[in-house]
Amino acid sequence: MIELKHLSKEYPSPAGTVVALSDVNLTIPDGAIFGIIGLSGAGKSTLVRCINLLERPTSGQVLIDGEDLTKAKKKRLLELRRNIGMIFQGFNLLEQRNVEDNVRFPLEIAHVGDRAAKAERVGELLALVGLSEKAKAYPSQLSGGQKQRVAIARALATNPKYLLCDEATSALDPNTTSSILALLKEINRTLGVTIIVITHEMRVVESICTDVAVLSESRIAEAGKVTRVFSDPQSEIARELIIPGLIRSVKSGGGNKLRLIFDGTVTDMPIISALAIDVGAAVNILYADTKTIDGKPFGHMVITLPEDPAQAAAVKEYLIKKNVQYKEEI
Repeated sequence: MIELKHLSKEYPSPAGTVVALSDVNLTIPDGAIFGIIGLSGAGKSTLVRCINLLERPTSGQVLIDGEDLTKAKKKRLLELRRNIGMIFQGFNLLEQRNVEDNVRFPLEIAHVGDRAAKAERVGELLALVGLSEKAKAYPSQLSGGQKQRVAIARALATNPKYLLCDEATSALDPNTTSSILALLKEINRTLGVTIIVITHEMRVVESICTDVAVLSESRIAEAGKVTRVFSDPQSEIARELIIPGLIRSVKSGGGNKLRLIFDGTVTDMPIISALAIDVGAAVNILYADTKTIDGKPFGHMVITLPEDPAQAAAVKEYLIKKNVQYKEEI
């Protein structure tokens, strides 16, 4: 388990102190795929680099399985870092080394295994990421997706328990992104590696993450299960990132509005049609963003209520009867 306690990071600058992180408290459970999202400049990349102390926090604690990395001596810190793999947006491959040499590099640095053991481990990892046939190729001969697969294999070389992904799919096209996300999900499922995903793309979080934290202005604005945060974001920044059209729709048009919340507990029921048929209420849809995750609907729909108070009340009663959550929006 990773625990960040009262974590802060500041940088001096000619214009004064720049606060990158401020009093961040976060727990990342073992086995999770944990997403951290936020706008540019929110502190996401600084946060992920503080987890393995590539950036040393100004104050606070970074606990990995109960041990505080900020208090570890240099030799112990190097040992602990072997348990934390990392992949980057820019791949960071060694251009003068071929694929198998890139994957072998962490084993050489850590002096893990003899030549035969290293070769066996490299072969296993290349098979895992689907690049066995590219073992002798050089980075310049690979596509972006293939380079990221090599980077993933390299990050897993020392059998880490944790894998940090800093905007790992931002430089990839949508189809390649989907394949990389599927690979990460499979690694989490089969190897039990806890994965921390830093991204500004909510679709990445929707695709693979079990938990998410939203960073805003160097602080945690909101955190929780993806299904909860996605279906009912509480903070303004989460609403902006997850359902940007919602805020615009709520502010547009007249009349009282309801936001229907689909959190996976309601089956595929035609709510609007049912309101028209069963209640006789005509409602206008201002905004809708629903997705099917694991066969269940998640998302939001903003509707305007009938002007007639009795019909408006009937709509609310019907939604309660059908177990559809809603919130009144102004």
